[in-house]
Amino acid sequence: VSAIYKGGQGAKAAMTLLKNGKSIIFLCDQKLGEGVDIPFMGRPAKTPTGPVRIACKLKIPLIPVHVVRHGSAPQFTVVFHPPLETDDRSATQIMTGVNTLFEQWITENPAQWLWVHRRWKQ
Repeated sequence: VSAIYKGGQGAKAAMTLLKNGKSIIFLCDQKLGEGVDIPFMGRPAKTPTGPVRIACKLKIPLIPVHVVRHGSAPQFTVVFHPPLETDDRSATQIMTGVNTLFEQWITENPAQWLWVHRRWKQ
C-alpha cells in the first residue's frame, strides 16, 4: 500500500499499477485547486475527472465505495456499490453522478462525514 499523489506523475503511476492488475482507491471528495466545477451539495466544487478518464481508457470498472463507522468503537463496514457505467457520456457527466452519490451518503448520515479542509472556496 502506498500513496499516489495527484498530478501528471501520479496519473502515470496509477496507469502503470492498473495495467499490472492492481486496484487503486481515488479520493474523489477532496478539495482540489484544479478540476471541473461540478455541483456538490448545491454549490460548484472542483471535482477530479481523471478517475473516469483512466477507467474509460483502460476499460476497467469504476466502483464507488464508502465506509460506515459503527458506534464509538473502531468498527467499520466497507460498502461496495455496483460499478458505474463508463459509457459515451463525458467524464463531467459521470462525475456529476459520483457527486450525487456522495450527497446521498452524506445526507443519509451526516455524522459519518468529516472534512479537515474547506471543500468549497467560500
